[in-house]
Amino acid sequence: MEQENKKKILIFVLVTVILLTITIVLSLTLNNKNADKVLLAEDYIIKRETSYSKEKGLLPIINLKGDKISEINDEIISKYYSVVISEIDEFKYEYYIYKDILSILIMVTYFDDSEYGTIEYYSYNINIKENKPLSNKELYSYLNLSSKEVNTIINQKINTYYEKDLLKEDLSYEEYKELINYNDTNNRLFIKNGTLYCYNVLQVTQSLMEYQGNINEFKIKEFKK
Repeated sequence: MEQENKKKILIFVLVTVILLTITIVLSLTLNNKNADKVLLAEDYIIKRETSYSKEKGLLPIINLKGDKISEINDEIISKYYSVVISEIDEFKYEYYIYKDILSILIMVTYFDDSEYGTIEYYSYNINIKENKPLSNKELYSYLNLSSKEVNTIINQKINTYYEKDLLKEDLSYEEYKELINYNDTNNRLFIKNGTLYCYNVLQVTQSLMEYQGNINEFKIKEFKK
């Protein structure tokens, strides 16, 4: 009888060890699959066809749930239709994934009597794990940046405009920032290919029109992918 009990205990222990081993192997396999899974921006954006799609491009809709996400989608739709009804105005967008962040940039250009038209930037940075849109401050925190660092970089770039702009005359640097209408509350953050950019519409002077590149775009920092 005692021998039989020992045999049962041994079988129980063996079965337990086998089940535990299988559980550990399956867990490691699933974790490895999740680690190898690459987040694709295309999984989070639906490109919706509209009656204007052929001329103006598809309408991007964020494929995530939540009241805040719905509000963003409504804003994107509103901006899209404010532009596409015109024959000359433009609606463009870009979107990328960086770690857990879906980053979207909307560029709207209204062509008027001015030479270059009026451009507006709208950016949205969403934590896709939490379905939560991030403020600029929250995005800085996620990226381990401070607003002071970002403002320093932007000011360095604006200072190059100040030095090269032949129309600044005797304006001080601060007066020049007012002239080109720079305001940090208008900063739009966008992560493209692992690099953080800031967009802010500036009032271009005739001298700055000669500047090479997009003066509204400020490259802030490149991160490891």
